[in-house]
Amino acid sequence: MIYNVNKSMPVFTTILKDKWNLKTIVEKQRLLDGKEMVTNVKAWRSGWSTHKDNPEFMPFANEVTKYVESVSQEHFNPRPIKYFPVNLWAMIYEKEEYAQPHNHFPCDFSSVYYVDVDTNASPIIFEEQLEIHPENGLLVIWQGVLEHEVPKTKGKRIAISMNFRKRK
Repeated sequence: MIYNVNKSMPVFTTILKDKWNLKTIVEKQRLLDGKEMVTNVKAWRSGWSTHKDNPEFMPFANEVTKYVESVSQEHFNPRPIKYFPVNLWAMIYEKEEYAQPHNHFPCDFSSVYYVDVDTNASPIIFEEQLEIHPENGLLVIWQGVLEHEVPKTKGKRIAISMNFRKRK
């Protein structure tokens, strides 16, 4: 037997100043990686472990990890829990590119950071209910089980996504 419990799941946002020159780092990564990967993201995307392959991403990954730990402690469990980035990948969406509905289970948290977006870039949509429109410097954090997607975009968007798990 299966039972369902409806529970509201928050999505957190903040503006995080890009002090790492991420647009240049992502564009260099695209030149290094070359071809597109076959995934639910129908745009150019770097590999899952870009933060391990390219140390230029680590200062940014460490900063976002602090935000995830803060969200966890302030909203889910008052005792501090340490997290680490399991995955980090960069994406560059051009006109008409999109991401199919998906989630990041079994990861505890996921995030996206908007590095450089046109004003007509598509939103990220959570559970067909919540639309968050990207803007430069916007960091979005959510629990990994939340389904989300990106409709076909009219404008370019450069973003970096990460998945997090608890340290053992």
